[in-house]
Amino acid sequence: MSKYKKQHYVPDSYLKRFVNSSGQIQRYSVTDKKFCDPKKPENCLFEFYYYKQPWVQADPNCFEILMGKDIEAKTKHIIDKLLDGKIDSSEDLHHLAFYLDLQRIRVPRQIDRCINLIKTTQENELNLIGLSTNDFEFDEQKLKIFSIQNTIGFHQSYFLNMHWSIL
Repeated sequence: MSKYKKQHYVPDSYLKRFVNSSGQIQRYSVTDKKFCDPKKPENCLFEFYYYKQPWVQADPNCFEILMGKDIEAKTKHIIDKLLDGKIDSSEDLHHLAFYLDLQRIRVPRQIDRCINLIKTTQENELNLIGLSTNDFEFDEQKLKIFSIQNTIGFHQSYFLNMHWSIL
C-alpha cells in the first residue's frame, strides 16, 4: 500500500510542465505572502492517501491505481496534443472529458457530498408524502456506488460542448 501513499491533488504530469532549470517548482505561500523553497514536482502538492476510499471492500486505493496506471498517462499525451493544437479525434476529447469526471469524483469528500445530496433529496421527498426518514435505512455503501455510477459521464456532454482554447 505504501506505493500509493503520496497522492498528488495536482497531477505530477501537470507540475512537471512548470519546473525551472533545476527541475523544481517555485512555490508561493498565499497565506504568508512569500516565496517558499523550490521543490521537485514529486515532493509538492500532495497529501498522504488523499484519494483513499475507505469504504471500498477491495483496495481502498482503487481510484489512484486506476488513474496512475493508465488514465493519467493517456491524458498527459492528449494534453500535449491539445497544447500543440493537434487534437484530431473525438476519442481524445471523450477521454479528456472522462478524465475530468474522474478527477472530480475520486476525492472522498466529493462522494460524501453526493451522498448528502441524495439523502437530503430523499428526506425531502419522504416528508412531502408524510413519511419520516426513521422509517427507512440508508445503505451508505450502495449510495456511494450509485453516486459514482451516476456521476461518471454526467458532465461529458458539457465538457465536449465547451469551446476550448489555449491561453
